[in-house]
Amino acid sequence: MTRESESQRIAYIKISNLTEGVHHYAFECVASDFADEMLDSERFASPISITATLTKTVTEIVAELSVCTTLSLQCDRCLAPIEKTISGHYRILFLQSPPEKALDDDVRLLSRYETHIDLTADVRETLLLAVPMKNVCQAGCAENDAPIVYEFFYSPAHTVEGEWHRQLAEVRKKMEI
Repeated sequence: MTRESESQRIAYIKISNLTEGVHHYAFECVASDFADEMLDSERFASPISITATLTKTVTEIVAELSVCTTLSLQCDRCLAPIEKTISGHYRILFLQSPPEKALDDDVRLLSRYETHIDLTADVRETLLLAVPMKNVCQAGCAENDAPIVYEFFYSPAHTVEGEWHRQLAEVRKKMEI
């Protein structure tokens, strides 16, 4: 959850005097600038690089975002620490007049009095969507050759209590093969 009052404007671009054509911008920030617990400083320890390309015409502005950083993660299989470079891309269309049909999430209206566009929330979402769901440290882990680290502990002296414990004991026996 983003706390808007504590968050900084990270990708804030002045558009009031923007001429027609292509314009390039570069920003750099750290995870704490977002004031968001989803972007924790442990995983997002490296600086976050942001590039924005705005293409302006008479009636619209197309903003293309690219974000890149290095994450500090743990291997999902063996729990070894790993670092992984991630990148994400996002495109937003800003229109100055309402379209005839409903707007998509990536199409926004701009008032003719608008002087800036704030892409901070879009940068945050692009970062979060770029985080891989599965993280493995090496080819051996990816091919299931690495040993599995168990988060639960089994004691043979422990008596089996109920169906769940019986099934857990069976799984443990199969894993010892």
